[in-house]
Formats: sequence, C-alpha cells, structure tokens
Amino acid sequence: MEETFDIGVNEAERMRNRMNGLGVVNDLHGVFDALRPAGDVHPGGLPTLFGQPDFQFFVGFEGAPRFTVIGHDSAQHIFRQHETFSSHLYAGTAAQWGPNLLMMDEPEHARYRSLAQPAFALRTMESWHDRWLLPTLDRLIGALEGLDGCDLYMALCACFPAHTIGAALGINDDETAQVHDWIIRTATNMPKEESESAAAKLVEFLQPIIEDRRSSPGDDVISLLVTSELTDEDGSTHRLSDAEVIGFCGLLLIAGTGTTYRATGILMLSVLSRPELLEQMRFDRSLIPRCVEEVLRWEPPLTSFSRLVTEDAVVDGVTLPRGALVDVGVAAANRDPRRWNDPHRYDPFREPISHLGFGRGPHFCMGNQLARMEMRTALELILDRFPHIALDRSVDPPYVTGTFFRMPTSVPVTFG
Repeated sequence: MEETFDIGVNEAERMRNRMNGLGVVNDLHGVFDALRPAGDVHPGGLPTLFGQPDFQFFVGFEGAPRFTVIGHDSAQHIFRQHETFSSHLYAGTAAQWGPNLLMMDEPEHARYRSLAQPAFALRTMESWHDRWLLPTLDRLIGALEGLDGCDLYMALCACFPAHTIGAALGINDDETAQVHDWIIRTATNMPKEESESAAAKLVEFLQPIIEDRRSSPGDDVISLLVTSELTDEDGSTHRLSDAEVIGFCGLLLIAGTGTTYRATGILMLSVLSRPELLEQMRFDRSLIPRCVEEVLRWEPPLTSFSRLVTEDAVVDGVTLPRGALVDVGVAAANRDPRRWNDPHRYDPFREPISHLGFGRGPHFCMGNQLARMEMRTALELILDRFPHIALDRSVDPPYVTGTFFRMPTSVPVTFG
C-alpha cells in the first residue's frame, strides 16, 4: 500500500470541497426563495445560481443546456419519469469503476439493482449493525475517551462510514483511507492522468479480493456479488464480470461514505446547537430517529441529482429540450413552502412526510436504511459514552457550507 491519508482532510477531499463552494456559498435558501415566485424550473445548473462554475463531471455532455429544478412536485415528477429524464449522463463513471447503477436506466438498472438490494434491505441491517458498524464506532469513540474535547466531525463523522463500507467489502481497516482517497480522485474533476491513475490503482487493489471471493466466498458484499447471477434481457443468466463487480464496489465506496459522514456531521451540529433538544434527547432516545429524518429533509448532504433529457419535455411550463441536463435540486425541494410549513426551521417534532433527500423513483438510494442506521447509532453511542457532551463555545462558531455538497465546517465539542 502507498502512504495512507486521513479521511476527510486529504488533498483529494480539499480539492473536491473547493470545487463545491466550501466556505464560499453558505446560505442556499435565500437564492432559492427569491427564485420561487418565477416557478420551479430555472436556466443554468445549480452552481450557476450562486455564481459558481458548473460541476463538469458529465463526460461527453460539455456545452449542453442546463436547468435547475427547485420545487418539490416538479422534482418528484422528474425522478419518476425515468424514460424522459435519464441517468445515462453518468456514463463516464464506467471508465473509472466499470458499469454501475448510477449510469443505468431501466430495465437494465432494475436487473443489476436486484443483485445488491438484499445486502441493503431493512431486514439485513442488524447484520451490518453488529458485524461492521458497531465495532467501527466502538473503536473510534473509544479513542476519544479521556480527551477534554475534539472536533467530532473529523474525529468520528468523517471516518466511520468509510470504515463500515470498507469492512463490508473485505477491505482491511488500515487500507481504508487510501482506498477512500483513490475513489474520490476518480469522481472529482482531477487532471485526467491523475484520475485515471487513481482508478487503475483501485482496480489493482480490488482485483485480488474479488479473485479470493470467487474461489472462497464468504458472507461479505463482494462475495454476494461474485456468487449472484444476473438475468439478462433475453432471459439468460450470467455471473458478474470483474468489471461489473468493481463497478458496484466503486459506487458503494463513493455513495456510501461522503454523503453519510457529511449528514452525520450536520446531525451532530444541529442537535448540539440546540441545548433544549439535546437535554430532551438525553432522556428520550426515541427522538433520535426524528432528528435524523428532519436533518435529511432540512439540510441534505447532497443538494441535487442530475438527469439527461431524452426528449423534449415541459415541466412547470418550461420546455426542457432534448439533450439538456437538469439538476434536480433536492435541497430546495425539501424546503418547498407548498409542502412544509415553516420549512427553514429545523423541527424534529413536525409531522413527518416524505422528502427527497434520497431521491425518488427507480434510483431511490439503495443504501438509505444503512445511512439512517449509521446516523442514529453514531448519535446514540455518543450520548451514551459522553452524557455531558456540549458544543464548544470557546471557538469560532461552526456553520454548514457548500453548494453541491453540504457539510459543517467543524463540530467542536467538550466532553464535560
């Protein structure tokens, strides 16, 4: 293995954060609210609404017209009309990881998704919890005991999702940070040679694990993938190729880490910033799931998902031409005042209704139950181990920032 890096603070993370308005764009909703009277659909990609350059990740679609959707019902419509609004614009990821769910449309997407779905079903979460999540959290939280305080975002939130996914894939704990660095470099606008080099190293690393599981399957996620059979469109079946397995692994590594650690950081900051809520939670842990769900509505870690328009379409009176790219702004949609009263208020006691933090339609996030469980468990264990935890008021106040990714600047705490 090469020199490892600390998850959350390596140069690949810094570059990705700079590209996503970290420290430059903090408040999103003043802009969204100003746009709402003009309708749900607006010209330009989401970053351009904030004076930022569009994220040029979509290989082969440079120069395509772009739009942003900010209303809940219009966003939900686009997610569900998957034939008109395609995920194929993510096809460039195949060159980095191999074929994967992110880039697929129906019916191919449904066939591939059915292979991995059992590993992320609600009934299997107990296994994830006991085998991979609890040992990771126990180790990381144990390292904090005896300290007066820390930045909980870097010390815990940034680390445990990557190590949990890594353990589920059979990656050794001391190798996880390097693997995380590689996967970020493949999914960020790095120089082409650097991105290709990281992808090659990731493939080289995963190949022997895949070969080992083919000869001696266990009960980890890679074993599930190499032993499953995919039903093709003509009804025939085949085992996944190495490229297909690596495609699954790449998507799990990128989708199952950064979003969860950013969301957990926002959760911790939101709760700790509200002493009355924190005090209630000390005695009533049933509030934790409500706090998790409200954070995912109020401040989702990913502000938009993108789609390719396959045929001319009209959404909220605006014509979206064939070949256009649409940023479906879930952060804006989740605060649509036509769906939520007082939408800018973080209120875990509000009547829960479904939000778009995990998307909707065929591409609804497969790992949504895992992410929720990880966030709940991390907060539960922190409250168990550090009953007097509080936000450290002696340092500059932290805040949530970013255009495409949302994250706290820090979560400074004292342990009392």
